[in-house]
Amino acid sequence: MDGDLKQVLKPTSEKLMWILMYADDIALISGVVASLKAAIGLLDTVFSDWGLTVSTAKTKVLVIGRDAQSQAATLSMQVRGVTLEVVHKFKYLGSIFMSDGTLDAEINHSHSMQAWVQEVMSQLSHALDDIPDGTSLHPPGALPYTHDDEVAMRRFLDSLKGRGVVCTSMDKAETTLMFMCPKLYVDNLLTDLETGATYHPATLSHADLLHVHNGFCRHYGIPVDMTRQAMPHYVGTCKMHKDPPGMRFISSSNTSSMRSVSLVINKLLTQLLLGVDALFAAVLQSVNIDAKWTQHSWILKNMAAAIPLINAWNAIYASHSASHPRLYTYDFERLYTNIPSGDMHSKIMQLVGKVFASHSQQAGVKVWNEAPAVWLTAAQMPARDSDHYETGYAGKFFIYDLDTIAEFLRHLLDNMYVQFGDQLLRQVIGTPMGTNCASLLANFYLAIYELAFLENIADMATNTMNPQAKQTQAKEILKSFLMTGRYIDDLLSINNPYLKFLLYTNQTLFYHDLHGIYPDMLLLKCAHSGTEVPFMDISIRPSVVRQAPP
Repeated sequence: MDGDLKQVLKPTSEKLMWILMYADDIALISGVVASLKAAIGLLDTVFSDWGLTVSTAKTKVLVIGRDAQSQAATLSMQVRGVTLEVVHKFKYLGSIFMSDGTLDAEINHSHSMQAWVQEVMSQLSHALDDIPDGTSLHPPGALPYTHDDEVAMRRFLDSLKGRGVVCTSMDKAETTLMFMCPKLYVDNLLTDLETGATYHPATLSHADLLHVHNGFCRHYGIPVDMTRQAMPHYVGTCKMHKDPPGMRFISSSNTSSMRSVSLVINKLLTQLLLGVDALFAAVLQSVNIDAKWTQHSWILKNMAAAIPLINAWNAIYASHSASHPRLYTYDFERLYTNIPSGDMHSKIMQLVGKVFASHSQQAGVKVWNEAPAVWLTAAQMPARDSDHYETGYAGKFFIYDLDTIAEFLRHLLDNMYVQFGDQLLRQVIGTPMGTNCASLLANFYLAIYELAFLENIADMATNTMNPQAKQTQAKEILKSFLMTGRYIDDLLSINNPYLKFLLYTNQTLFYHDLHGIYPDMLLLKCAHSGTEVPFMDISIRPSVVRQAPP
């Protein structure tokens, strides 16, 4: 067989048909234009006889030689009437063929990081030199930071376009800029969009989606912002706090037509966090645990909120512990794109329903820009949807009942789109990271599992039908979870020996009815464990060396 193939593929002076083949990747090589045209025609004919098709979109023509540029300008190759694109380089099986005859461009590229860095630094230096002397460039968030500062910063960043560099921010440190190779940046974005079933091509046009989005706002009396009529665009930031570093993918929604709805949901969930905290506190009170030193729920409102958790450990336990506590940090991998939207809607509404149930005599809640939420009776609720959103003396406010919240959340989850180049894609799993309320959606979704877990243990500890030993052990386990906090998808637990055995709902410990916390579709990875660990941008370590008792 091998011998026959060699005879078949051996080039002759009559056929001049050199072929490189690997699976469905084929390269035809010829020194004569007419012979190459004949070879392409022959290949297409053979393919057609066997029910195969040459992809005219992926097939390219490359002219190699000293006069390649001028020859390429006049060359025309066609397959079934479709003119093939003439390129100056082509990647074949990991190697890049160049028009000058070289074959090691990919290898050279992979070993030229230092040269690229030097080029970027040179371009950056030139861009900085172009900024007039005396221009203020305070970083965003610093004071004073004026509109002129922002204009100057944007002008500087725009000046980097087309200079072989992508400027992005560092994850968890948004005011720190990073510079990336454009090819690496785009390849990572494409890989994320094309891997798995998270994104599907949109079935509606941009104009149709705007009609849906703006129509929803008008129905509820929310002003339509005509300056924000775009689809969210897909961008990436660098996770340099991970080992190894990676990328976080974000749906940049600042100019999105869904921004108004996302902001309304964001204000609501922010106000309801107090009610969530109260639900967690009630669980602790049911087993007579003093929760005054804990933050009640596991939700850390910001990264700095981990510090009170550590202070609580020091205040309650440190003086009684003979050795340093063991610290555990976990990461949820791809949290935002692993949660089915239907499940997210169901679980968030379950938690919101519990908050409403704790205000049993109230039918709705009025949410202001800054002021605390005000609970309303049925008689105080507006009669029409369009009256839910108004402008009062304290600024814009929105009035919710459970049905309205469910409708808003469903509208948001059904209208999650991203734009990447000319592609418009719908996210069908999870929620876009980057929409205003994304972190709160994740927090509420995880919190219902955390609350159910603690409620289950509390029931075991207080159920008089259980043996005393089981009640005592359940309460001990519950205490071990007091010093647990989560900042969106980063989990911290102090001196908790049970956590790794109770991460997932399909895990049980000691008793068949003691189940773990999260659904197993969410993958948690232990990032660090020990007496000294990093958590977000905080380093947690002992301040005094302790000796265990003999």
